[in-house]
Amino acid sequence: MGLAATIENLTYPCCAKYYLNKYEGVAMEPDARSADVAKFTDYQKHCVDQLAELAASIAEKA
Repeated sequence: MGLAATIENLTYPCCAKYYLNKYEGVAMEPDARSADVAKFTDYQKHCVDQLAELAASIAEKA
């Protein structure tokens, strides 16, 4: 629950673009007109990575 709550505070849509590029193979940069990509920190990237790993683990078991 803590990680899911943290993800809400990330720099959107930069975090979504980062996820799509890294995990779904959709080539794009995290830049956005509506958010400053400089505010999308390494910590936030790590949170996205952890949530992606959790989602993959759950999908494996389903």
